[in-house]
Amino acid sequence: GTLAAGASITLSVTVAPSVAVGANFLRAAVDIDCLTPETNKTNNQFTLAYSGSLPDFVVTGAAFNPAIPPANGTFTATVTIKNQGTAPGAGGKLAVWGNQTTDPNCGASGDQTVNFGPLAAGASVAISVPNLPAGTVGAKTLRVLVDSDCTTPEANDSNNEYTKAYTTTLSDFEVTAIVLSPTSPTANGSFRARLTVKNQGAEADNGGLLAVW
Repeated sequence: GTLAAGASITLSVTVAPSVAVGANFLRAAVDIDCLTPETNKTNNQFTLAYSGSLPDFVVTGAAFNPAIPPANGTFTATVTIKNQGTAPGAGGKLAVWGNQTTDPNCGASGDQTVNFGPLAAGASVAISVPNLPAGTVGAKTLRVLVDSDCTTPEANDSNNEYTKAYTTTLSDFEVTAIVLSPTSPTANGSFRARLTVKNQGAEADNGGLLAVW
């Protein structure tokens, strides 16, 4: 509307531009239709430089429980996610594979998929993902993909994937010692044998029946 000579007015305008990470410029122009005669038309524009910011989700680590996943069993991976960007954002879906050798695509379903909410800039969150299949005995690769649906604009989408190598194992039972009582058994008599059994593997398991002759 009309503005008196020497007067000022403050207007609030909400805009939703396509903001790029890094340098951006807000530009405002008054009398944009150039309909009002003025003493100077060259000063009708104003620009303001600002830095665009976006979230940037990365997986910083994963801890296993049990520490050595059992072959043909399941395990829990506690995954730590950090927003290392300069703006908060919704992490979307976290997809986790117990053993995945190839890179997943956007929208891929993990062995387990977890939804997690907004994460502030610089903040981290630990998410426990249970019932991951360990597979058979041997070398395996845990693979994690944050924002697995690729729905959240980020400063860097190329760092959303995380891998951790591990090796599955089995139990391994061994009789490590036998002590007789008496030490020299009597012929045609009976004696006691004290046996020490050790599981020298990396997985707890049922030793089953112990047979002694």
